[in-house]
Amino acid sequence: MNNTETQSIESIWQEQLSGYGCDPDLAYAKNTFFNQSNESISAAFSRSVIERANELRVMPNVLFNKDFYFFIDFLMNTDHEPFDASEVASCFASLLKEKLDSNSIASSELVKQSKGAVDYLTRNTIFFNEDADIYGDLEAKLKALKSQLKTYQI
Repeated sequence: MNNTETQSIESIWQEQLSGYGCDPDLAYAKNTFFNQSNESISAAFSRSVIERANELRVMPNVLFNKDFYFFIDFLMNTDHEPFDASEVASCFASLLKEKLDSNSIASSELVKQSKGAVDYLTRNTIFFNEDADIYGDLEAKLKALKSQLKTYQI
């Protein structure tokens, strides 16, 4: 990211954080995502995927569209512990559904990456669906997401 882009993104963060009634999770989101390395962000996801998903959830769309890629990267490129896999998949699927329902995704590239992540989860459903009794049936969620992504309009 060049210096102009960084300044522009930082001004968006500042504007959002200075607004009345700003969600406290947004301040944590800035600390987690803004101007951080991929490794640092991945480590933050590893510490608490639920918190990172919530931080992405409260971001304004312009920031979400910039940072959701990190969740996709974490999902697909991290060796997850079996104990955590269902939680990772559930958080990802729930957040993606919410953002699709609210038409928050504004990039065809992000839709394409999201499809890739859903396909990845589908290929690895047995591993990521170990705790269906806690998180619900991942297979059904993925089927719905595939359908929603197929018809999603930018």
